Amino acid sequence: MRRINTELEMLPLDQRRRAPRLSQLLEVLRQDVRDEEDVLFPLLLQENLHPRRLPWLAASVSSLARWISPTRLHPRVARRPPGNAL
Repeated sequence: MRRINTELEMLPLDQRRRAPRLSQLLEVLRQDVRDEEDVLFPLLLQENLHPRRLPWLAASVSSLARWISPTRLHPRVARRPPGNAL
């Protein structure tokens, strides 16, 4: 990832080789996030949290999500076209 980023920094902005490098960097970043979410995070949870605490953690996260999630639309959200197209 650092190598690709360094190469991007050295290329001029209008360089044709820049687009493939950006695509490659995005793919590496996506794979890194997938690895952390699918492998590293569950492994760290298993190593550092007692199995009896997992249901408590799940309930806490669910409760927090319900508490901080919006319950209605923002007052300035467009309900008619073209503003609702986004």
